[in-house]
Amino acid sequence: MNPIEAGNPELEKAMHEIALGDSPENRKRLYSTMLESMFVVPTPAAPSGLQPGVNTLAKDASIQMIILNDNSGTKITPIFTSVD
Repeated sequence: MNPIEAGNPELEKAMHEIALGDSPENRKRLYSTMLESMFVVPTPAAPSGLQPGVNTLAKDASIQMIILNDNSGTKITPIFTSVD
């Protein structure tokens, strides 16, 4: 099982904790956990030479990301903690 299929249980726990109680400690735990996590980022198409699935891009690689507008017009990029 690859890391994305395994999900991010520690990140999901940290997100839940901050939703229950936003505090400096919970924010620090969330940000620290995010740095150690992998995210699913949908793209319109895989960059040239890559197959769908888990990929690590070169530092100078360029990808097209999906940009949406929320109800107030703010641009957002959807990312996910797992494929589920």
